Amino acid sequence: MAPQQHMVEQEAVPDAAPFLGEDWQEAWRRHLAASRELAHVGRWCDVDLVIRCGDRTETFQLVAGQPVVAAAPRAERIVLEGSSERWSAFLQPLPPPFHNAVLGMDRRCADFSIAEGRELLVRHLRALTVVLDGARAAMAAVRAGG
Repeated sequence: MAPQQHMVEQEAVPDAAPFLGEDWQEAWRRHLAASRELAHVGRWCDVDLVIRCGDRTETFQLVAGQPVVAAAPRAERIVLEGSSERWSAFLQPLPPPFHNAVLGMDRRCADFSIAEGRELLVRHLRALTVVLDGARAAMAAVRAGG
């Protein structure tokens, strides 16, 4: 008897349209400002985080791990770029395989890259993981209407 093959159906990934929008940015900043973990692990993290999603580019400033509106004078730069499909998969509450961390996506996904600041990302990996997990939480809040 031949062994059974298990097929995994790929779930449809919701549209990434709210990503980088004003509602998402506000939800993300609120989430990060309330994070006690980020306040602790990000206290030496001054970063300009540039996110490119398709044709859209946004820069977010973090000073001592907290979101700020003004540019940080000593901030270093990290650039993450990917297609809207890739970001949409990353922002799922439970991302599909190889989409739960930007380092893995950079290695496994042709349409995603850490375009600049890989060493900086690794140096501040825990703080930036909290920041990017916050992006996921903000997307969930926006999709839920809050």
